[in-house]
Amino acid sequence: MRVAVVGGVASTEVLVQALVSHRVGEIAVWGYEPADTTLVSGWRDLRRLADELRLPFDGFRKVTNCASGLREFSPDILFVVGLSQIVPPDLLNIATKINVGFHPTALPRGRGRAALAWLILEGENGAATFFELRNKVDSGPIFEQEPYYLADNSDVADVELKMLEAERLALNRWLPRLVRGELNAVEQNHDAATYFGRRTPDDGWINWRATCDDLLRLIR
Repeated sequence: MRVAVVGGVASTEVLVQALVSHRVGEIAVWGYEPADTTLVSGWRDLRRLADELRLPFDGFRKVTNCASGLREFSPDILFVVGLSQIVPPDLLNIATKINVGFHPTALPRGRGRAALAWLILEGENGAATFFELRNKVDSGPIFEQEPYYLADNSDVADVELKMLEAERLALNRWLPRLVRGELNAVEQNHDAATYFGRRTPDDGWINWRATCDDLLRLIR
């Protein structure tokens, strides 16, 4: 089995390590390498990781630049994990078996952007969710989902650590089935879907007319 991984953050790193640990076939990595890594929350140097694990690697800034390399590799499974860019339909037609995405909320709740910040702001718990990647955002059937829970004083760094641990648990449970060729997934309840929107630097301004609880959630 040939597996391609596209991404560029901590959740991508966890995925690559788990794929190698579970010996999930032949693995190749495409890593996001932005001009300024300080502007990408949770960015990881996947080039160095791939070198350590002796995996083929190619860097990119726009996911569309991965197309030719992915076609040449001809993966059975394409993972896109830890990437905020929309994957165009032509890339979703490359893998011969399935495309897999990852989202840190209990889908169908919390589809969309900036999920970790929104979980704190909305006071919701999260889940490490692997799902079938489709043209509509975060809407595909779910392969595996591992919940994690936020404490009242959790900040976004705490939430990321809990999310990554939940991701490891989900992968350790799911990857053995994937190796056996089991690709069963459960359709999401689309009527129960909720959505998180994109956040910008302006969303960080403090409104001193807000309640104390709201201010503390924004800071966290």
